[in-house]
Amino acid sequence: MKQQAWFELYPQHPQASNLSVLGGAMRLIGILMTIPAVFLTLTIGLTMLHISGMGMALFYLLDEMDEELMMAFCLWGGVAVFQYAACVLKSKAKMLASQPPLPPHQTNR
Repeated sequence: MKQQAWFELYPQHPQASNLSVLGGAMRLIGILMTIPAVFLTLTIGLTMLHISGMGMALFYLLDEMDEELMMAFCLWGGVAVFQYAACVLKSKAKMLASQPPLPPHQTNR
C-alpha cells in the first residue's frame, strides 16, 4: 500500500486504488466548494447586519436575500455530500484492500 496525501494506492487491488483516488477527488471538490460557501456566508451575514441592524436582520434576510440564502444552502449541502461521499469511497477502498484478492476465474456474487 502506497499512501499519498489525498488517496492510497493498493498494488494488489486496482479497484480499491480506483475507489481511493475517486474518494480523494471528492474530498478535493468538497474543499474547493467550502471556499465560496464561507465567503458567501460571511457576505450574507455582514450585509444583513450592515443594512438592517439587529432588529430587522431576519426580515431583511428572508425578504431581500432569498436567492443568496438558497445559494449558500446549496453550497454547504454540496460540501456535506462530497465530504460524505469521499469518506464512503475511502472506507470501501480500505475494505476491499483488506480482503484477499480473488483468483481470475472466480467472481464474487
